[in-house]
Amino acid sequence: MIDYYEFQVLSNSVAEKTTQRDIAAKAGISVGSVNKAVASLQKKGLLDSKSTPTSAGIAALEPY
Repeated sequence: MIDYYEFQVLSNSVAEKTTQRDIAAKAGISVGSVNKAVASLQKKGLLDSKSTPTSAGIAALEPY
């Protein structure tokens, strides 16, 4: 299960390639929170090393 911050990062990463600063501004969260969520999502295999959602990451968003 993904938390609020991870959801915000993952959902904003699907639409287009954005910076962590862009994601933070769109989601209304700090850049530090985005950075932490990116690291967590990469560890879970939901984002690749370029912060692009993997197939598992896209599947994690399907319920939403």
